Amino acid sequence: MFSLREPLPATLMSRPGGEAERRWLPKRLRGTAPIAITETMCAHTNKPDHPQLRTLMTAEFVALVEAVHPRAFVEIAADKLYLYIGGGVDLASPTLWRNTAALADWLAPRLVMSPNVERKVSGSVV
Repeated sequence: MFSLREPLPATLMSRPGGEAERRWLPKRLRGTAPIAITETMCAHTNKPDHPQLRTLMTAEFVALVEAVHPRAFVEIAADKLYLYIGGGVDLASPTLWRNTAALADWLAPRLVMSPNVERKVSGSVV
């Protein structure tokens, strides 16, 4: 879970017609049509033209999410961004954590950062 600097419209980004879309689509988004982001990811949202949301509905963001796990999907609920991974995950995998860190670094400008935590971004501590 990531805490966003500002609330965004309810959104689910997942594989078109995939398990996440069938099982996890919030009731408030059930009447929305999927919006293609890439061939492998679509978004359900009731405000597709929201400017800050559009910055997440990009091929670059999708590539980072899918690098964490091929069956990963994202739910945005107000000021929270949830990254879900369908199926089993090897928590001992250095690739999982390296790709999760890359996703967090990309999201960093949009996130609330605790003043008590040092965060390594692009090789330097901030």
